[in-house]
Amino acid sequence: MAKNGRKEVEQRKGEEKKEPQIRDEQQEALREKAIKNMAKRPDYGKTGRHTHVLTNYFEVKKIANKPYLEKYDISMKLIIQQRPEGEGNQRRRAPKQPKQQKQLPVHVQRMVFQQLEKQERNGWFKGIGVVFDGNTTLYSTDLLRLNSPDSGNTSVSLKDDQDSRGNPMEYKVEVQKLDRVDLGELKKCLEGKEMKWEYFDLVGIRGLNALIHHIPSMKYTQFGESTYLPSTRKSLGGGVELWMGWFESVRPGQDSYFVNVNTTYTVFYEPGILSNLIPKYLNSSIPERFSQNQHDRVTELIRGLQFRPVHRPQVNTRLKIKRLCPNNAYDIKIDMPDSGEKVDIYTYFQHRYNITLRHVHLVELEGRRNDKVPIELCNVIEGQRFPVAKLTSAQRGAMIKHTALRPQENVHRINEGVQDVLQFEKDFKLSSFGMEVDEQMAIIPARVLKPPQISYHSTSKAGGTVRPKEGGWNLRDRKFVRSGNTLRYWVVVAFIDQRKFNQAKQFVKELVNTSRQQGMDIAETNPRINCVKPHGDAQTYQRMIEAEYNNARNHLLNDLQLMLFVLPDDDEKRYRAIKYTTDTIIGVPSQCVQLDKVYKTSKQYCANVALKINLKLGGTNQSLEETEIPQLTKEPVMLLGADVTHPTGGRAGPSNMPSICAVVGSLDRQGGRFISKLESQRTRQEKIENMGGMVKEILIDYRSKNNILPLRIIMYRDGVSESQFEMVLTHELEKIKDACKEIDETYNPPITFVIVGKRHHTRFYPQQKNDTDSKGNCVAGTVVDRKITHPYLFDFFLQSHTSLHGTSRPAHYHVLFDENKFTSDILQNLTHKLCYNYQRATRSVSIAPAAYYAHLAAKRARLHLEQQPRGETEFVLKEVKESLAKDNTMYFI
Repeated sequence: MAKNGRKEVEQRKGEEKKEPQIRDEQQEALREKAIKNMAKRPDYGKTGRHTHVLTNYFEVKKIANKPYLEKYDISMKLIIQQRPEGEGNQRRRAPKQPKQQKQLPVHVQRMVFQQLEKQERNGWFKGIGVVFDGNTTLYSTDLLRLNSPDSGNTSVSLKDDQDSRGNPMEYKVEVQKLDRVDLGELKKCLEGKEMKWEYFDLVGIRGLNALIHHIPSMKYTQFGESTYLPSTRKSLGGGVELWMGWFESVRPGQDSYFVNVNTTYTVFYEPGILSNLIPKYLNSSIPERFSQNQHDRVTELIRGLQFRPVHRPQVNTRLKIKRLCPNNAYDIKIDMPDSGEKVDIYTYFQHRYNITLRHVHLVELEGRRNDKVPIELCNVIEGQRFPVAKLTSAQRGAMIKHTALRPQENVHRINEGVQDVLQFEKDFKLSSFGMEVDEQMAIIPARVLKPPQISYHSTSKAGGTVRPKEGGWNLRDRKFVRSGNTLRYWVVVAFIDQRKFNQAKQFVKELVNTSRQQGMDIAETNPRINCVKPHGDAQTYQRMIEAEYNNARNHLLNDLQLMLFVLPDDDEKRYRAIKYTTDTIIGVPSQCVQLDKVYKTSKQYCANVALKINLKLGGTNQSLEETEIPQLTKEPVMLLGADVTHPTGGRAGPSNMPSICAVVGSLDRQGGRFISKLESQRTRQEKIENMGGMVKEILIDYRSKNNILPLRIIMYRDGVSESQFEMVLTHELEKIKDACKEIDETYNPPITFVIVGKRHHTRFYPQQKNDTDSKGNCVAGTVVDRKITHPYLFDFFLQSHTSLHGTSRPAHYHVLFDENKFTSDILQNLTHKLCYNYQRATRSVSIAPAAYYAHLAAKRARLHLEQQPRGETEFVLKEVKESLAKDNTMYFI
């Protein structure tokens, strides 16, 4: 028995060892299957009016002189100088050198490399072209002349970067040879004779990107793939400024490579004295003592900011702020260097530097000593990014005004950047490698698709159908296709002063009249309007909303169908409390309106609000003519949409907040009404972990409503980059297939999986008058699937909307998997027409509505996060009330 027992234990151990190997083999088999089955372009689109457009792509005429690049790993480490014993006020022993240093900041690495280039121009780099990618890699035209064949090390001193004693910082630089980069792979990628996952992240393209970025990054401020110029700064107020820059990236096209260049913008802290920055941020003068709220706000603003000390101009050093010190310059005592006498910091600066402080507030520095510096002696260094999530609505408004460039102005700015900043033809690094880039924008083939006919109720005074113009149409004298449930039980909660009651009453009257004219069935035309305290904290708001709900319910002797809220401003706490309470606690649809719109009581605004209310009550606003979308109307087809929203993190919010994923599915044959499923998952994870479970629930809901399962499935997946295509095909697609099998072993509907890309820099500019809309953009319906698209995979750009401001951004659709065997014309036309069926607008939208609804649902769910103390702070996603999620499926609109 003992022998048998030992054998069983050994057998189990052997099986446990094999399990990871089996999983790896299964994953590799999935990867091979996915790359083999990835959709190839079936043909090129032919429908629509053919034309040509200008695009912000610049053709690479020659890649390099040689068929390869040499590649090296480069590491840079600070050499920490030991402070002599007894030096300094604190007479502390110098800290030990850490075992492993963090990677140096990018700007420091670039400074080190610049000095290294000067130092080694007649050594390592003699007669050799070399570029640095700003991280850990060097690319060169030939083998470097190193100390040994494969490696080298040296030290570099920076006079422009000094320690606190004014000594130049010294860095150790090590270089190690890596595998040579075969540029022949770039040609193979274009030819498409074979497909590899590596083609989505070609080492050769990384090398070319390092090459085109090298000179601009050394001369200007660089973040990621964008170069920003301080000379373009515009103030947004509040101590924040906007800089313009140029994005540039090498991309494969058909038959050649291109450099995609676009204008881009980001926000920075205003440089200068910190005591001047703080009042701009607080919008008030600096008080003698900060309140706790002000202290927290200022700390949040300045944490991590770097500055140079004004009182030591001879020392060119950067110091980093940890926080605003809770004590001031009178409270803290330190030793005078000469006498050892203890004095307060205010007196210290008087005696040591002959400076009489105007402000007694201090900042505490990062580091073991927690040194303190007065705020008026901190000179904030230029080029430090401000978190976009922390911009106020006024700053965002100012930003939009500066960034919404009309198309022709955008073309001018891009060409300006190419000629004066990026300088492809004058870049000596490009010349040394042999890379040549055309400085003229490419002109490419395009087509313009016809807009669909939009259907409304047949009794509409203006007729039952309308053909859009420039992506939009008028709702006047048209009734919704189908009214939602008869509105009998509702209440208006106005966060306004009682004196403004009459304006609220007039608005509600106009809203009711407009809604009825649009075909809504409203039985109660004079609901109760309750004015409540406008301001409070989150808990106060929640209690008020619950109390108003209970009062109205008791008064009406019935459950509410709708709560309408009149808001005096855009207070985020109040809005979050409203949606959190109505969605997860009460379970009733809610609609918010702004007080300034209430004052105006415009018919157009009331019509837009009615669009949302009708949807929330179960109605359908508009539909497409059946002949427009035969792929959906001839047989049951489900449209799925999916998206993941991530926490902003860093200075803009807690980094432990979960990511929220949403999957939505259509419940009708028009793609008009959708149901959503929501889940939270590990922070910043893009993969939808429970894709299968969410899709299974949607399929069950579809069958419950239609008494049949969909015969085909089309997924529009938002927010996925090319580097994540493998994850989508090996995980999310497989989970959808598994969900179908779990419903019924024989259920195997053909699936088409389409990625919807918005975060790209491709733009189109019309060349002909009949291709141009009233804003100067390409007309809605412009589609491109040639020249700059993938060499052989199934992708296309579609500009389905008309921008109200600035330059239109087309959506980039990439068909990863297509069992439905769609032609380019069928899928392009279907996607284009669906963009006119977005239910809360009388305009076409920029992406397929399924993806748009998924984004809205995920965004709404972020308001449902509940913070719970469980050891460490934990966020829990509270579920939407079942009654709301089932009966009012589009509550999130």
